[in-house]
Amino acid sequence: MKEGHFQTIDWYVCQSTRGGIKMENNHTNWCQSVTGVVIRDNKVLLARHTYGSGKGKLIIPGGYVEFGETPQEAVKREYLEETSIIVEPRNIIGIRFNAHDWYIAFKADYISGEPTSDHDENSEVIWLDPASFLRPSNLTPLHFRICALYHFSCSITVFAFPCELLCSKTMSLGTAGK
Repeated sequence: MKEGHFQTIDWYVCQSTRGGIKMENNHTNWCQSVTGVVIRDNKVLLARHTYGSGKGKLIIPGGYVEFGETPQEAVKREYLEETSIIVEPRNIIGIRFNAHDWYIAFKADYISGEPTSDHDENSEVIWLDPASFLRPSNLTPLHFRICALYHFSCSITVFAFPCELLCSKTMSLGTAGK
């Protein structure tokens, strides 16, 4: 491969399970996922997860990107599906990746809607004051780190997997992991 050129990778080999059941969907790219931190009236929108290792924990709504969909479009769709909220993704606040997949966290603006649980992926959707959720026991470790990044106004941060909080006011993509 020539320097400066990108190689196209076929991600169809990715597989996903939820709750021990293999998920079949020919439109979903199981290796690309997104989320967005949404703040309204100084509160962040969180959902209580209903399956997997995050069951019972608060998470930032999000999910997998569908083929032909941009990460920003996926954030909008996932928020609407999971919470009935319309959002507009803005800037990237964090990226988590490994050799097989990536996960992008955006800052997203609240546009409209009232939070409503989908009663599938989450059991409740609530607006919480940052002081009440910025404790690791309330959130999954990854979502705690993303909320902390947003709360402390860090610049773009890259999470290697397993993710560690790599936050400083001056960190950038070029200095992450050094």
